[in-house]
Order: sequence, then structure tokens, then C-alpha cells
Amino acid sequence: SLRPHFLKRSEAKAVAMVTSDAISLTHVCKRFRVVGLQIPGFWNRISNASQPIPLSVRCERAANFNVEISIQSGRFHGTGITPFLQATRPFSERWRRFSHGCQQDAGRMPLQIDELKDLAHETHGLRAPVLSDLAIYYPKSIKNNSHRHVPDDVFHHYSTWTVPKLRKLSISQLVPRPFSGSASLSSLHIRLDFAVCEPGPNLSSLVEFLTASPRLKTFGLSVRSLGELKTFSTQNRHVLGSVEKLNLTFFRCVGASLHTFFDRVSFPKVSSIKL
Repeated sequence: SLRPHFLKRSEAKAVAMVTSDAISLTHVCKRFRVVGLQIPGFWNRISNASQPIPLSVRCERAANFNVEISIQSGRFHGTGITPFLQATRPFSERWRRFSHGCQQDAGRMPLQIDELKDLAHETHGLRAPVLSDLAIYYPKSIKNNSHRHVPDDVFHHYSTWTVPKLRKLSISQLVPRPFSGSASLSSLHIRLDFAVCEPGPNLSSLVEFLTASPRLKTFGLSVRSLGELKTFSTQNRHVLGSVEKLNLTFFRCVGASLHTFFDRVSFPKVSSIKL
């Protein structure tokens, strides 16, 4: 696993540092090199962050492992989105985890709109049969008015993927749309900040996604600055009988709006709530 202080960096940068450490170790002596090249944890994480070893070599060394793919903006440092995905997509059948962007304030290298377009184009129709973990961290400004002409498919690039073994989805600033992975999902974590999204995330869409995830066991929801809900298209109450754990965080939210949302969903089998 990544060292604790790496959590302050973007995931892609942290992966790059692990690879750099691995290279240093394999250069100590022949014995260290033989052993080091056989350790999956050194090579099964591939990122586009700037590294001292070519991408082609990193892909070659990961040839016998299921891999984790981490992407950050390549605008200033590292490999661009298109060449990186063109190098790694050919072995998408071994992708185990995929992430892009930065979790909360870790690092400051979110993908720009043109990079998101490249990501959507290069991964359209992706088949990842062993992918179990998908993490999408958008910046707070991702859905503001300056991006209103960007097609939704650019933001929901994952919705064209075939991921029959997806178990965990983490996403920030955007409510996901139902897709093939919804059917197998067991853990969902969403972070929404309404103070910086104009228009704000659609909670009716969140109810729609939850009802499309029949195997969901753990649901985490973090909401900040939720104001008054002027409309809520979902009127019926939906019973989500598979959910067993709730992790809820609310900050500066209008109580009536939260009541409206939770009045539309029911979690009758929940045995653990963290608030």
C-alpha cells in the first residue's frame, strides 16, 4: 500500500514515487534486481505522472499482473492523456482499479476539459472484465456554467464501459448515471459541494442511480451547502433493501432539503450508520 505521507499527494504522483523507489532498489545489485522485478506491488500501479522510466517499460514490467491505472493532468508534467491511454488500453482486461483526478485537496492536478474529452474518446466502449474499483475525482468547478456546452458523455465517460465485476465506485462533484457496472456495485461513495456547482447536482438522479444498484451494501454520501430544493422529480418512495451501512456527512445544508431527499428513499436493512 502507499506510504501515509503519500496521501497528501495526488494518487498518480504517489504511484510515480513508488515506481521511482522500486527502480532505485533494483539498481542496488543483480540479486535485488531479480527479486524486485518479481514483486507485483512495485509495478502493478501505472500512472501518467512524470517518472524516470519510460511508459513502455512500465507496461512491460506489469505484463504479468492485474494493474491499477491512475491519471492526473498531463498538461505540465508527465504523459498526456491520449498517449498514456493508447499505451495502457491494450491490456484493459487486466485493469483492476482506475482513478483520475485528486481526492479532495490531495495534489492539484485535475483533468482539464480537453483532457476529459480525450479520456472519453480513448476509453469509449472499454472492456475491463476484472475492474473492481473506480474512482473519479472532479474539481469543484466541473459543472459550472462555463462548461454547460460540454456533452454529458464527456463527464460520464465510464458509462460506455463494460465492467461486470465492479464493486466500488467513488465519485466527487457529479451524480453518476446508471451503467453496466451499477448491477454489481456493492460500495458507493459520493461527495457533492452545492456551493460551487451551478446548476447543482441533481438529487433525483441520485435516487435513480441508487435504485439501479440492487447489490449495494455500503452507501457513503457527503453533502456540503445544500440549499432549498426547488424541484425534485422523484415523487415515489424507493426501498433500497440491500444497503446495510450508511456513512453520511452534511455541512451547511438546509434540513428541509435533506428531509425531502431521505423521504424518497428507505434503507430498511441498515445495521450501521455513521453520521
